[in-house]
Amino acid sequence: MDNKMIEVAKLLGVELEEVFSFKGRSGCYTYCSDTYLKFTENGLKESVNRTSWHNAAAWIWKGLITGALKINKLPWKPSRDDAYYMPSVISIGKYIKLFWTGSKNDEDSYQQGLVFRTEKEAVELAEEMLDVARKKFAMAKEARNDD
Repeated sequence: MDNKMIEVAKLLGVELEEVFSFKGRSGCYTYCSDTYLKFTENGLKESVNRTSWHNAAAWIWKGLITGALKINKLPWKPSRDDAYYMPSVISIGKYIKLFWTGSKNDEDSYQQGLVFRTEKEAVELAEEMLDVARKKFAMAKEARNDD
């Protein structure tokens, strides 16, 4: 029998291994906490720290399937040793590839919105940054010519 976890995840609007949180009420449980979930090939996993995962409780499964619990999608954040991309206006490809260590630099870059899952996303922001710089340069050049 084929593993259907990819299809289950997609049906509920998430990808396999995508971390999400949830909120709502399922039976006698009202839940809105810092618990994280993700679908894997081996089922639904639960964690409070995003590093140690165990099988989720049956009531969580039931709540998600019946709609009593709502999935709360999270901004993507790399896990330790994951590759990520940052825009770079000085690199030929307009991005740099880094590996997440959880350092202060990693966290600061994440909080500033500079950490991306794909090269394409990083390049798009680098292009926007360059557009702003080009416009400012053109305006300054025009102002000098008006003098």
